[in-house]
Amino acid sequence: MPDDDGRDARQRPLRIGAATFGGGDGSSVEDAITISGIADNVQGVGAEYAYLEQLLGPRGSRWNVKQQRLMAREERYYDVLSVVLPDGMQREFFFDITEFFGKMGG
Repeated sequence: MPDDDGRDARQRPLRIGAATFGGGDGSSVEDAITISGIADNVQGVGAEYAYLEQLLGPRGSRWNVKQQRLMAREERYYDVLSVVLPDGMQREFFFDITEFFGKMGG
């Protein structure tokens, strides 16, 4: 549903702590969720989990990670999280981690 400025509220960047999330809905590489404002890989993974908790609810009761994998495509890096929901349905979320990929101890 559009807000007063005509944009869908889901298209606005979401901020959780130091992380700013933008991009798409995370359903594919083309619609990956972008993460900015993160110093290193450790903070980045924490930000991904915080985003999923904001979207899906508490980890453990509303979703669990089945698999997490790294994917590279056209000089960009993606973290792909496969999650299982309480009804057994599985979803994949693609995060564009190019900005902080390979950085340690920021």
